[in-house]
Amino acid sequence: MTVDVKLLESTIGEKGMTIEEFSKAIGINPSTYYRKKEKGCLTFSVGQMHSTVEVLNLTPAQAVAVFLNENSH
Repeated sequence: MTVDVKLLESTIGEKGMTIEEFSKAIGINPSTYYRKKEKGCLTFSVGQMHSTVEVLNLTPAQAVAVFLNENSH
């Protein structure tokens, strides 16, 4: 599923994490994260979405904003 990258990355920063730390925490190689982002196709599996919610301690509303927002691309 494609994510709202700007919102995701600002949330990662607010939690005091780097993209590298976040990527590893949810089981994505950081180089894969950056490659997919550059191509405009950063997508997460359902499992990775669940891990993101746990790692970033997202509320249901925050998760919806990151993963289901109409601005996602």
